[in-house]
Amino acid sequence: MKSIQQLFHIADIRLVIKADTQTELFEAGLEAMAEILRKGSCKDISVLPLHERLEVSSPDLTALLIDFLSEVLLFSHTNKAVFCNLVVEQMNETSIIGTIHGKPVDEFDDDIKAVTYHEANVQRNSLNQYAAKIAFVV
Repeated sequence: MKSIQQLFHIADIRLVIKADTQTELFEAGLEAMAEILRKGSCKDISVLPLHERLEVSSPDLTALLIDFLSEVLLFSHTNKAVFCNLVVEQMNETSIIGTIHGKPVDEFDDDIKAVTYHEANVQRNSLNQYAAKIAFVV
C-alpha cells in the first residue's frame, strides 16, 4: 500500500511518501510528481503512448530515489509530458532499470524545476514500510 502526504512549505512542495516495497515507493514518487505537474493527468492510464527506458545508479537508496525522479523530470520537460506508470525490470538499493509510461500534456499546472536532496531520507518506519521525504523546487 502506498501513501502520499503533502507537507506545508513556503517555497517548495514537500511530500512524505510511504510504501510497503521499494518499487511501490518509486511508483508513489512518480505518481506524486505527475500530480504536481498536471493535476488529474494520471486518473485514466488506459492510454499511455510515451515510453522512456531508465537506467539509474546511485550510492544509496535515498540518492537513487532522488536521481530517479530527477531523470523522470528531465523526460517530462523534454517530452512535455507526465509519466504515470513504472515497470521495473531490475532494482536493488543502488540501481533501477525500467520503463516509465506517460502521455503528453498541453501545459504543466506547476513547473517543477528540480528534485532536491534537501532533507531527503529513505528509511523503514515502525510498520516496516519504506518512508521518504521529497522536496520539489517549483
